[in-house]
Amino acid sequence: MTNSFLDIVASSGCEYNHHANSFLFTVEPSVFRRQLTLTLRSDPNYPDNISIFLQDMQEYTNDIQSLRQCLLSAALSDTVPRTNRSSSVDSLTKTLLAIDILQPIIITNLLERLPEFYDELERDQSSSCTARLILHQLRWLDYVVQPQELTNTLIELIQITPNVIQHEIITTLPDMLNDAEHKPIVVFLKEWMQQHPDLAVPILDALSNLTLHSEYLEDVRETVLERLQSAEIDDLAVMVKFLLQTVTPHTIDMTILELRQKLDLRALEKVQLSQQETSQLRSRHKRESPEALILDSMKLGLQFHKFVCDAWVKSIMALETQRAHKVIDILVLFILYSMTSTKKKAEKIFQKKIQSSLITANLIKETILHHADGLSGYWNTILVLAENLLRFSHQQNFLASCSKALYTNAFRVCDAYHRQEIIGALVTHIGSGSTSEMDVALEVLYDLAKTDVTAVAVYNVFIKGILDYLDNLTISQTRTLFDIFSILALKDDHYANDSSLWSDIQIVLRKQLSNPRVKYKVIGIIGSVSAVKILGDLDLCNDAAESSTQSNISTESISRHPLLQQAVNLLEMVIRSCAIYPTCMCMVYDEIALMLETTKLDQRLCAWIAENMAAAFPDDYVIEEEVYNIMESNAARDISTSMKPKMVMDHNGETSVICMAFYSLLHCINEKQRKKQLVPLCAMFNLLQSCEKVNEGSLEGVDALLGCGLILFDLDQVETLLPEWQTDEVENACHLLFAAIDWCREMLNCFSSVAEDEEIHMKLICRLKDILQLELVMEKLLPKVSSFTPLHLQSIKSIHGESNSIHKSQSQALTFHSHKDDSDSEKQQNKPASKFDTMESLRPHLRPLKIQSLAVLKAPNQDDQIEFNYGFCNYILQDINGKLDTKLIPPVIGVGKKKSQTKDDMNDYTSQNPLFQLTNRQLVQEMIRYLPKILQMLEAVNEDMQSDDTQHGRIAEGAKDKALCISLIVDILYKLFTWPDIENSENQDLLLGLINTLAEQITSDVSQRRSISDRFKGAFRYLTGFQGNIPQFQTAVTMFKLLEHIMILSCDSDILQNDAYRVASNILSQDWFDWREAKKDIPFLVEKAIELHEDPLRLLIHYVNEVLPTFEREEQLESYPLLKSETEVSFYQAIIHQTIKSFDLLEKTDQDVNIVLVQTSQVVNLFERITNYVKLKEQRELFGVLLKTSRAFIEQFTKHSMPFFTRVFKDHKDEIVGIFKQFQIATRLLQIICSHVKVIKDTKLATYVPPLKKALEFVIFQVKMLLTENNAPSDVFFLGALKHRDITGAQVSSQVPKEISSDSEAESSVGEPQSSKIIKNKKKSKPKSATTITTNPPTYRTPSQVPPSDTEDDDIPNDNNNDDQTGTDGDDEGMNLSDNDDEQLIEPSNKRAQPMDYAAFTRFLDQTNSEQSRKKDQPSQQHSNPMTIFSSDDDTNNSGTDESSQQQQHRLYNSVSRMNNHPTDSSRSEKPFDLHSTSSSGRKRGYGLGMTRKRSKY
Repeated sequence: MTNSFLDIVASSGCEYNHHANSFLFTVEPSVFRRQLTLTLRSDPNYPDNISIFLQDMQEYTNDIQSLRQCLLSAALSDTVPRTNRSSSVDSLTKTLLAIDILQPIIITNLLERLPEFYDELERDQSSSCTARLILHQLRWLDYVVQPQELTNTLIELIQITPNVIQHEIITTLPDMLNDAEHKPIVVFLKEWMQQHPDLAVPILDALSNLTLHSEYLEDVRETVLERLQSAEIDDLAVMVKFLLQTVTPHTIDMTILELRQKLDLRALEKVQLSQQETSQLRSRHKRESPEALILDSMKLGLQFHKFVCDAWVKSIMALETQRAHKVIDILVLFILYSMTSTKKKAEKIFQKKIQSSLITANLIKETILHHADGLSGYWNTILVLAENLLRFSHQQNFLASCSKALYTNAFRVCDAYHRQEIIGALVTHIGSGSTSEMDVALEVLYDLAKTDVTAVAVYNVFIKGILDYLDNLTISQTRTLFDIFSILALKDDHYANDSSLWSDIQIVLRKQLSNPRVKYKVIGIIGSVSAVKILGDLDLCNDAAESSTQSNISTESISRHPLLQQAVNLLEMVIRSCAIYPTCMCMVYDEIALMLETTKLDQRLCAWIAENMAAAFPDDYVIEEEVYNIMESNAARDISTSMKPKMVMDHNGETSVICMAFYSLLHCINEKQRKKQLVPLCAMFNLLQSCEKVNEGSLEGVDALLGCGLILFDLDQVETLLPEWQTDEVENACHLLFAAIDWCREMLNCFSSVAEDEEIHMKLICRLKDILQLELVMEKLLPKVSSFTPLHLQSIKSIHGESNSIHKSQSQALTFHSHKDDSDSEKQQNKPASKFDTMESLRPHLRPLKIQSLAVLKAPNQDDQIEFNYGFCNYILQDINGKLDTKLIPPVIGVGKKKSQTKDDMNDYTSQNPLFQLTNRQLVQEMIRYLPKILQMLEAVNEDMQSDDTQHGRIAEGAKDKALCISLIVDILYKLFTWPDIENSENQDLLLGLINTLAEQITSDVSQRRSISDRFKGAFRYLTGFQGNIPQFQTAVTMFKLLEHIMILSCDSDILQNDAYRVASNILSQDWFDWREAKKDIPFLVEKAIELHEDPLRLLIHYVNEVLPTFEREEQLESYPLLKSETEVSFYQAIIHQTIKSFDLLEKTDQDVNIVLVQTSQVVNLFERITNYVKLKEQRELFGVLLKTSRAFIEQFTKHSMPFFTRVFKDHKDEIVGIFKQFQIATRLLQIICSHVKVIKDTKLATYVPPLKKALEFVIFQVKMLLTENNAPSDVFFLGALKHRDITGAQVSSQVPKEISSDSEAESSVGEPQSSKIIKNKKKSKPKSATTITTNPPTYRTPSQVPPSDTEDDDIPNDNNNDDQTGTDGDDEGMNLSDNDDEQLIEPSNKRAQPMDYAAFTRFLDQTNSEQSRKKDQPSQQHSNPMTIFSSDDDTNNSGTDESSQQQQHRLYNSVSRMNNHPTDSSRSEKPFDLHSTSSSGRKRGYGLGMTRKRSKY
């Protein structure tokens, strides 16, 4: 009965509380369990009473409510003392499960009832669901009586229950099973997951918390990886988490590869077009976004194991192509950047990948826009990354584009808080003072304002703060800033209701325009024109007219339009404020002309501008021919001036009826009126022609001005009239000429766009010819007027206190420095202007030529009426070259410094304004447009050069213009291809445009069908065709640099390598007469010729073994004409650098060990020969080159060769020892040179000595490590002292010995002659080998004394040496590699191993292989014959060495001698060496390994 169950439970201490509908423990649960167990066991019917008790329990729990009461937590009576504050305890069921005699049957009963609650489980997702309460009873049991039966029951239950119950059971499996039962359940779950993919998430969650054996883990991981591509989005987070948390160091690489290939994140999200929807979705489902869960799983995996993080970094760094980089890589880098431990590493990866154009702005854009939900927790990380990248952009321009992409796209999809942070960061960048930061920040803000003005207008209060930085902005930056303000103030939807920003802008503009300083008027002009550009926008005006009550507004009633009226008012205010400032009026006209050409304005506003601002030009500056005749007759009667007006340069011929009244503008009017009319002349015409283009669609209304005459003076009689002219008349003549040159240049700017017309093109050539003629006359006049300053640079108004008087001063230049305060500006205004005594100094201040002027270029043709010579072409090309220098060539920046701001001051405005109106990209686009014209000129001049006698720097008479033309065109091409941003992926179209234009000159088939590599090849070969006719050495070098850069930019540089080598070798093989002009480029050419050769090492050997020795004997080589005594240092420098680079080739090679050893021997031999040459020549320049580069060589040798030697020493000890001997010769020569530098007390060269000696010292430890790792005997390595020798190799004494030094040191070597032994006696130090000391009286020495030649060692001092004391070299310790030092140092050529040629090298390998096979058949005598590294002279008397052993010792040097066809040196053949030799007396002999280190004298 049920009452029996309740009675027994109540008697044991658990009563049912009817008021609370729950069970109440009146005793501690542990006491209850003990009492219940005693009650059941003490019953006479035990164990039959157990079944009765459980049956009563089952009957009681048949009622669902009663069952839930047993499953829910029970309460604890207040009378029970408790240790915790909680009054609830485990449920009655769970307490009963802790009793072993009841547990199995209760578990079975509970699990059997689980399917009853299927419907409830589907409806109720809470933890109080009955099914979940049942499973909760089985979790975290202290003890399971029958674990195996429980496992089997759970498996059976999973197989027969619905999916919902299966999901719950699988999830709780790790908490229900003992560790011993993990194996069978893992096997079952693995199979069950394959059969039921929909249960992958709970299964993987369970497996993550189970103990997995490696074989099962691999199977599960493979199954997960296979399902990764087809899995549901909601399952991916768990799958990724399982993969990354269960991975091992051996499987991590393959797992990451599979994740990158199969985890397609592009399909997860779409671009969020509606920002409001994105914000709402993110606020509702922030925790439910699948992408966010996936990224969290990846971050947990990266933090869980360090090797996972390292493997991800390694895999990303291994990607070498742009296409290989995926969205997941950017997301992982974001995650790494958010982790403190990997932040710096991730930032460096970003910088390196962006620099290599592997991570592009488009990839970043795709990542952010398509995965905004997943990145919701990483906006701060992205913002910090964008800030850091932008701050580094002042040194690395390529970072700016990606920083811009981060800011722009993050703003579009992030929430309101982070949008505010982005705006704040942009404002901070604008105020940083760094030009690159300011440009990018303004560009980002401008793009955001254009694309989403409503979203940006919310933060107007922050953006208005930029007004505080107006003084620090350049003209182009100011223009961009006011464009942003105008868009936000006038295009925002809330403009009609809230015009506070527009009111603030109007206040600022009025304040700037009313300021008497030109600096602030410029700001006001730019801001006003930007506002007019928005107010007069055609679309905006139409919208305003439609919304107005008067929708039908005529042109005459412009004042009734709400926006156009404001635009007109602004323009009128600008004209009033700048009327007495000619330079400011010039800027006004140019700014409005630019606005007309680039903006689609309302026709009514365009008509107003033409009528009120440009219509006065003919009346002010143009007169009819009849008026000129009257002027000429009046001037002829005027005897007050000797300068008479005369119309010149009239190209309209008989049809001419008008002329430009330059003369009348300068005479008969006062100084103020002269400047007011003459300075804005060209700018006003620029506005006039812009109005003509906009209103009429052509230039027919002003084309008569192109060829009309200019009223100046008699240009042909200048030399005759010049002595008669007064100073002021000469100055007036200069002003007239300056204005006339400006006018002609403006004609080129205006009419170049219609240069296709033959008549117009002819007149443009005439104007270009006029410019050159006027400049020649100007050159004659300028020396006569030392105080001449162009009118637009003269100060016309100075403000002192409250006075408004106008001061006329032609010697004061107008200054405009945005970073100066008022007092500094006033001081600058009173400062005298720079002297303009040549046309070259005046040319930067002339009216600038636009890029469109290149349309005038035309190949010379004798049939033309007016010959277009190369002087005309050079004039335009020089101007374009200067523009490219200003815009495309980055300034040289020191480490840790920022770019200086661009100097676009007011006094340079007229010469630079069109340039600053173009971005770098727009400039390159314009250059590509006119590049065919430039190449036509290059082809024409190349043809003409073939008929001249100009050859290799010897310019023929009359060919200077041709040579200059080639030089300018090559410079232009070089600057276009070396523009730093040309490698960015965003500018890939520009690069292809340049390449296609070059390739089209050979063949017109450059369609998409041709591969990119073919196009690069065509462009490369097209330019290579001009190499033979280049007349100047500097131009030839620039052409090679251009070709090399094209080769680097190409997809496959190996294809063009041979062609590039032929170009470099061809330049070096010519005897250039003007080689001194590019002497600094000779090392570059030699290095590239070696580097581009198919076998650089062979060419190096040729230079060192043949070219340099021959030059030393003959002092001139026909095949190397550039190798002269003046360029000898350059050749040595290039050869040494390439010798160092050859170690990189050896490191990357996969050739046989023998080949690598021989090549290493050749490199070391090259270095030893070069060192010996430098020592013998005793030239300071060569010493400097050698000391600077030898350290790098030694470090490369230590870094690349020593680890390789350590690995192969046991099998190739003879070859390696031979290399060490060669290396020791070079190091001893370096020691001599270091000592010589200290002797001559050359402080500059002495700075190179300590790091060099430190590198030499490090070799000692590397050699010691090599011997230790290869278990060499302990006596094969010891240190000794080195003699002090002068530069000739003769032994000298550093100091005079005074007494016996207690710190004297020597080395002892058994088997040497008695006269060469020195006892080392220092603080009872142990001998370096177990040797017998002879009974001869010991020889003592002072630190200045050195041992004889037999024990001399190379010197490698450490850092704590005294470089200013020449005697310190006597204290050096060394490792002996040579047997007869004196002989080697005095006659190095007799002891140097000869280099191998490649024909003999093959024979050497064959012989080595056969010798190695014979060695295998000979018994090893290692144990019977102890080994030393090298033997000395007395080894020739060693009778204990047999014939076969001596032959083995001779093999390496004999082979080398045979390969080079040199007879074997008898002295060398008589001195065998090996690693194991024994003297006749059976004593071990040890000799050192020839590098030394310095021991402290203290």
